[in-house]
Amino acid sequence: MIVALANLFARRLGSFASLPVPSGTSTIVIDGPDPDRILLAGSGVVIGYGTTSHALGIGGCLARFVAAGTARGVILDIVPIDALLARFAPAHLTRIDLGGYTAVVLAVGVNDAFGMTSRKSWRRSLAATLNLFRDRMRPGSQVFVIAIADKTSSPLFHSGPSRRARSRGLALNQETEWTVASEPNVTMIELQMGDGFDKIQLYGASSYQRWARQLSPHVIEGLARGRSTG
Repeated sequence: MIVALANLFARRLGSFASLPVPSGTSTIVIDGPDPDRILLAGSGVVIGYGTTSHALGIGGCLARFVAAGTARGVILDIVPIDALLARFAPAHLTRIDLGGYTAVVLAVGVNDAFGMTSRKSWRRSLAATLNLFRDRMRPGSQVFVIAIADKTSSPLFHSGPSRRARSRGLALNQETEWTVASEPNVTMIELQMGDGFDKIQLYGASSYQRWARQLSPHVIEGLARGRSTG
């Protein structure tokens, strides 16, 4: 119910329903030696609103930046989960064979921010998700958690509910920061969403390219760390 209301709110403000979403293959392959296998899963930027191909979305851009930075190949699988809440993340991820991935990039939380998920519930859900990664991924595999973005920086989300969601998102991000501080293979990454909005075409290819450029140094560094310890 909460997620449905949040989505309705977004559609009224920015007409998300009218934006295209990617179709076709959700696997991006960049040729090169000794490829890294990366899973990009979750909601928000993972969905790819505003593009018709995942190659133009954040997954395709991230794969190309990582391959260029490592001089290795990349196989990146994209699993969009619309309207994802953190408490349901383990159930979704359990269906995926995580054992073959070098890294996972997880985007979750925007719906929790709008739905006013409590700190306790978020902390419990995040811990369960990280435990799942720890149990099912190989030693040295890296996990990257994208912080909940400040949606008030987007022209689609200027309103009272967005400001309340921003406050809750900051609180949940603080819980994430505290949790991952004790996890050597987990990195929290904050995206500067406002700098990435294409004023002509919101959530267009140029926006995803900018956000992927922010993500890629963290992923490249984590992959190197994982290879040295794995």
